Formats: sequence, C-alpha cells, structure tokens
Amino acid sequence: MLPKLRVFSELSMYMACSQSWAYRFAFGLEPSYPKDSPIQIGIDIDTQFARLARGEEVNSEDSSINKIALRTWADWEREGSEYEFVQIAPEITGMFHGEEITSHPDGLVRDKKGNHWILDLKTHVKLPPEDSASGPQFAIYDHVYRQNGIEPKGFLLPRSLQRLPALPRILKSGRVQKPRSCGLTDVATYETAISLAGHHPSAYKEELEQVRSMRFFRLDKTEWIPGYVDAVIAEMAVPFSRMLRDRQALATSEGCAGRLPQVYRHLRVGFAGCERCRYRELCFDEMVMGPQPGLREALKEQWARDGAAEPEEFSEDILS
Repeated sequence: MLPKLRVFSELSMYMACSQSWAYRFAFGLEPSYPKDSPIQIGIDIDTQFARLARGEEVNSEDSSINKIALRTWADWEREGSEYEFVQIAPEITGMFHGEEITSHPDGLVRDKKGNHWILDLKTHVKLPPEDSASGPQFAIYDHVYRQNGIEPKGFLLPRSLQRLPALPRILKSGRVQKPRSCGLTDVATYETAISLAGHHPSAYKEELEQVRSMRFFRLDKTEWIPGYVDAVIAEMAVPFSRMLRDRQALATSEGCAGRLPQVYRHLRVGFAGCERCRYRELCFDEMVMGPQPGLREALKEQWARDGAAEPEEFSEDILS
C-alpha cells in the first residue's frame, strides 16, 4: 500500500531526482539520516521546539539539541510575542488537483488582529540572507488550509542557528580572545569565559558590545501577494500529474500484492544533490555494478524488518 500523498515532500523529491523518488516510493526504502546531518538535526530541533510550544519539557538524548531548542524558544517568545499558537505540528488534509493529500506544517499562529500565519521553523549553520522566498511549500499549506476554513495572511519563518555558540578561547596571558566575526558566541557564554579567566565582565565592555550586536535568531514575515498561491498551485499541475501516473502504475502493479514493482527505472542521475543523498551508495552500486546487488540486499533487509516474505519472482531479470 502506497503512503499518503504529501505533495511538497514527495513532489519536490520527484522533481529533484525521480531516481531517489523510485527508491522511496516504489520500493519503500527509507534509510535514516545520519544523526549529525543538518537535516536530522533540524528535524530533532523542530521536535523539541514543538514540545516547548505545547508546554512540555525537552527530552532529546542529545543535550546540544535541547540547548538549541531552548534558545530558539526563548528567542521566539521574545520576538514573536504578538503571536499565539493555534495549531502545533498539525496534520491537515485537503484536495490537490483531484487527489487527497496531507500536509505537516510546523504550526499555525494568530496575531492580535486575528490574522492567521503559517509557521515553519528553519535551522541553519549560519543565518541566511534576508530573502524569504519560500517556493511551493507554503503555497501548498495555504491551499489546504483554505479548504479547512482558514485563510492565512502569509507565513512566518523563525530562523535559528543550528550550531551551538563557541566558547571564547582564554589566552595564556589570561585575556579572553575577542569573538570572531562569524558570530557564534553569545553573551552568556562569553561572560562565563571571562569569569573562568578570573576577570570581571566590566573589563570587557567593548567586546561584550560586539557580542550583543550578533544575532542568532531572526523572525521573517511574508504576506501573500494576491493570486500568488493559486498561480503556484496551477504551475504544479503538470509535474504532479506525471508523478501521479507513476504512483498509479505502482498501485496497479504486482508490487502492491507483495511482489516487486516493475515500474522502477533510472530517470535522472548525477545532479547536484547526489553528495547529500541518502541513496547515494545504493544508486552508485546499481549504475556501476550492473544488475542491482545493492538494491537486492536493501530490499531483503527492508522485508526482514517488516516481517514480509521474499517474493518468489525476486530475480535479476525483474531488477534489471
């Protein structure tokens, strides 16, 4: 049984590389991200941020994730004080070009005037430029929300540094090294280093002012331009219909009866995202080694985890 349609995540994957889409949705292979990857760290921070928004405590086993989430939440409470949460990490369902889809924004907030705003937390190693271009992600969220009786005025992007502040280095002379221009040192950490060096913060007035001028959080707000959402949704009709044809082929193939789907094919390879792709080794294995030993073994592991029997038709001919 194919997973629910999540148009932004699935369609963006299909448009970027339908090869990786085939691995994920034809074969159901979904290897986890490395724990130290920016994507996985961002997911973990989002999870803890949602807990704080619900009034719960952070509970990640990684203390650095908890610290970043706590710092981000404190910054949000300060800079986003005019907004209140209406929904936190909801699952919203609607129709998209005749098909039912589900979307998972980080949240929906309401300002003091009663306007709704879609919220999606963005974590980065360093804060990006001021440009808040969102692509189709928020347009899809808005499209589904309107079907559920809510008309968002726009979207909010709480942007936070993913990397923890670096501890200022204490020199042999006992002085505290000035913060670097990259801005990865916050005031509390810097004052702690001063104290550990046996000094009083008042002796570092100039350096502390420099640290205070650095930002680790920014709240970007973008209001919809009339007609923008409808235009984006219309533009996505063609790629969506192509992806849907492949999905429907899977649904009617032997794959949904416990056998290997036969619509798999190489569609696009060698694009810029290959180095960061979770399927990189498997994809390389197939393209370089010929008939797919890597795919065969990955599928066997997947079936074993799911408690499914290996299909009788599983063979080199089907894989190739």
